[in-house]
Amino acid sequence: KTRGVLEISLKKAGYGLHVVEKAREALEWLEDGGAPGLIISDTDLPGMSGFEFCARVKENLDWEAVPFIFLADAGSSESKRRGFELGVEDFLTRPVYVKEVVTRVQLLLQRRKKELLDVAGAEQVRGRLEDVTLLDLLQAIEDKDRTGQADLERDRRRGLVYFREGRVIDAAVGKLRGAEAVYRMMQWSEGTYSVRYTPTLARRERIEESTQDLLLKGMKALDAFNDLSG
Repeated sequence: KTRGVLEISLKKAGYGLHVVEKAREALEWLEDGGAPGLIISDTDLPGMSGFEFCARVKENLDWEAVPFIFLADAGSSESKRRGFELGVEDFLTRPVYVKEVVTRVQLLLQRRKKELLDVAGAEQVRGRLEDVTLLDLLQAIEDKDRTGQADLERDRRRGLVYFREGRVIDAAVGKLRGAEAVYRMMQWSEGTYSVRYTPTLARRERIEESTQDLLLKGMKALDAFNDLSG
């Protein structure tokens, strides 16, 4: 029953799910290249406890930063203590409520995105577009008022976004340049990104609108693309 509520509420909120019955199946999926934005696990699992599963996840350098939520019975203070010692970010207690589930997940994913983008003092930040979209990148770049370029790659196709003092001034992907190139790359939901900050940037400005206007037009174009794809 609890699992059904979780699945339905998260799917309705627009999240993609990979559901397994056992911890070993989850570990095999991770080892095969599975890339979750967040993990929700029961503390009581067949074959391997949720605590052991969590420990295995947190001791792996590729997975340790993935937010982890435990599902436990109400009033289980010992479970919470063990979970927090392992590095669990949050707990959901039975019975679960749809609004609470979605809110907790949204907060953790937002915090994860901020951590991926907000590397103090870093002159270069790398990551995956599955975790941080171009929309997230451009918003973070505007907030920081910095100068540099973002390098995106998807299926061996490369795109570049140039920004000066937080404002996007040009972009390129294939034969597209300027705003059209930004709109095309906003459709990329998977791939990698690398953001490099520089003191100055020698690049002609092809994009005149503000970053916010660019994002609004890009989101409209993305919605139209999704409608056609659907």
